[in-house]
Amino acid sequence: MELPKIYNTYFLAIISTVGGMLFGFDISSMSAIIGTDQYVDYFNDPHGIVHGVIGSALAAGSIVGALFAGPFPVFLAEIAKKEKRAWGTQFVPAVVLMVGIPFLPRSPRWLVKVGRVDKAVEVLAHIQAGGRKDDPFVIAEWEEITTILAAEREAPCSGWRRFVKDGMWRRTFAGMSVQAWQQFSGANVFMTYYVVYVSQMAGLTGNINLISSGVQYALFIIFTSIVFFFIDRTGRRRLLIYGAIGMGICQFVVGGVLGSYGSYVKGGVGWNENVIIQVIGAPSRVIIAFSYLLITVYALTLAPVAWVYAAEV
Repeated sequence: MELPKIYNTYFLAIISTVGGMLFGFDISSMSAIIGTDQYVDYFNDPHGIVHGVIGSALAAGSIVGALFAGPFPVFLAEIAKKEKRAWGTQFVPAVVLMVGIPFLPRSPRWLVKVGRVDKAVEVLAHIQAGGRKDDPFVIAEWEEITTILAAEREAPCSGWRRFVKDGMWRRTFAGMSVQAWQQFSGANVFMTYYVVYVSQMAGLTGNINLISSGVQYALFIIFTSIVFFFIDRTGRRRLLIYGAIGMGICQFVVGGVLGSYGSYVKGGVGWNENVIIQVIGAPSRVIIAFSYLLITVYALTLAPVAWVYAAEV
């Protein structure tokens, strides 16, 4: 027996993005957890390779999760109205995902691809126009789906070769390299793991240290939302270039201040062997300020633009 399907676009978007929300919750929690006494006691004061392995385990789990979560962005793009295709939505309990998935309809594009044309039109009509098959939105979406599938069938090559043949390797390389350099910029690592340690280097301890990690996530959410109001006017390449330059300056300042004004602490700050440099006074405030500025620049440029650019090329 097939469960009844829910065709509300917002419901479909919420259910489909729950996995990403949970991943975001895990990532944001990590930076706060690594500075707690419970974490240090449970893992027997991890540092060096051991600490790296613990952090890598989260990334390894993300790879496994991505194998299952990969279809959801495609699903969202295929069922949403063009003017309502969401950029993002965050944390709802995992049970929402498990309960909600059976109520999601099949993707219209997939239905057409396997020959279930009538069902595809029915799903499109329910999602786009409350069941009206003659609605202009339904007709436009139907024509787009059939045109794209026809082009795919007539393509001279299929499978992985389509990403490298006839100059397509340039697009593939552009999309992959932008995503790779976004990660190599170090901002995600800083937000996920090192903001607590940098704050400890700057003399912040206890709840103030945890609050400092929360502030940078608030900045990230706020400025990532702002960028979509001007991204089309500014352009993609310009934001990527200026963002990389701005982040480089912030990281240079933080590293320069730590190198110039930092003092080595034997055994680690507060006996934390992951934090062996300490900065006090005005230089410590410079470090905190430019750490926040780093996240702000990242949120306005590389963080959202890399995803948009990769999808468009």
